[in-house]
Amino acid sequence: MFDARAYRYTIYFFLTTLVCVYVFWIVKACDGLIPVWSDEFFYYTNARNFTENTTLRAAFTYTGKGSVLFQADGHGFAYSLLHGSIGKLIGSHPLNIPLTNIAFVLMSLLLIAKQKALQSSQKAAIAVVLLAYLTVPVFSFTFMQESLHLLVSVGCTLLLLRIYEKRMTRDILFFLFLIWCAAFFRNLWLFWSIGLIPLARSRKDLFLYLLLFIVCATVSFLNAKLLWDSFPSYFSSVTKLIKDGMILEAGRSLYGHFILNIQSYFVGGFSKPYPYYLTKLIIFSSVVTMGVLYLMRKEKIYFAAALIGFVNFSLLLITFDAWDWREIRSMSPLFFMSAIIVVYKKHLSITIAYLVFVISTSVYSFDIAKNFIAMRKQQAIVFRNTAPSRILFQQQLHTLLDTKSHPLVLLGYKPQDYTLDLLFLPIQTPSGKPVRYAINYFDEQLKVTEYDYVLSRTDLPLYAKSLRQVMIMNNFTLYEPTGKGM
Repeated sequence: MFDARAYRYTIYFFLTTLVCVYVFWIVKACDGLIPVWSDEFFYYTNARNFTENTTLRAAFTYTGKGSVLFQADGHGFAYSLLHGSIGKLIGSHPLNIPLTNIAFVLMSLLLIAKQKALQSSQKAAIAVVLLAYLTVPVFSFTFMQESLHLLVSVGCTLLLLRIYEKRMTRDILFFLFLIWCAAFFRNLWLFWSIGLIPLARSRKDLFLYLLLFIVCATVSFLNAKLLWDSFPSYFSSVTKLIKDGMILEAGRSLYGHFILNIQSYFVGGFSKPYPYYLTKLIIFSSVVTMGVLYLMRKEKIYFAAALIGFVNFSLLLITFDAWDWREIRSMSPLFFMSAIIVVYKKHLSITIAYLVFVISTSVYSFDIAKNFIAMRKQQAIVFRNTAPSRILFQQQLHTLLDTKSHPLVLLGYKPQDYTLDLLFLPIQTPSGKPVRYAINYFDEQLKVTEYDYVLSRTDLPLYAKSLRQVMIMNNFTLYEPTGKGM
């Protein structure tokens, strides 16, 4: 059936249409895009910071301190290193990250195209599933990082298929190397090591693979502790309960959070565009599909995929938040894995089901993507139009920041999305000193005396004592701490 003319022509038609849409969007994006969300501002600015200052110490963190190692932001050091290095090679430009995202999508398709075991119609089917799936068009033209994780998931899945076909030690080591590197970007990748357990042929093998998984899981939690800037979260609150010896309370909290996440994942989301809710269901269904196929076929690749899905969903539902796109962004690699496996193994009915899903929802996904691109293009126009006032503001701020040995500025308010405030901030003084900022998104109690300056908007109240006004310009007011304050 994969060779049937009607099937092949239909797949090629949709693939050609998708490629045309992406080419059109790439041309439109080249007019200019800038970040508009808080996460995007951090990815973009800290990448610029590495390009211009050659340091992993982030320009934007939540408190000005950063992570235990490298003083990175809440996303870790790896994104800044990756995109900052690209900036050093080709120059720093706002389009670097979106175009890199597109490059990651193309690399994912190239990996599929290089698979000699796949027929051309299979390769085209996988390409259609990937290009039409919600997160790929929606986030590829933003400053978010989902395209990188698409590439990792494609690479990991192809390696798993190869491992379970040939059982070569080289492939296993390469798989472990890949998830180890990917874990510097998202620590969930190390939990994919559980996919090697079905390789065990003896109790000794089982023990070794279980031990490997435990080591990887431990390293994952150490990464979160050492390489990511800490911020208030449900996981941190439960960890504090356990450290304080309140085990029973922690257990009750975990159970309550688990029930809340179950409701949020399987019931919540009706207020969002309908692909959002359907995508959550298809991700979960793809994991269940792997388990059902294992029970029917007894092939260990399905067992491996089901284990990976089970562990990832368990972590999501017990310790993380299953709402507001987080669950889709973090769990989408499970769908990519399932889609590649079912096409590779020639499960036509499941392949068609996946194709029907992504194609039927793509109109709405593409509408979201079109709006996201338009938002960033409009902000880019506004950003260019404000260049004279922005440059003058930075020049005045430069003069004051250069008087400090290691300039550290606290933003005295929570910046809103879709504003240019964070893009106004210089990250280097005229003498080459890196400038760092504390962006207090989580309303933590910070002491202003720990910072060289406090920057606030003139139209917003600033509740802090012992501050001396230093400068007013462009709706910003700069203060300098003069003594003990809040």
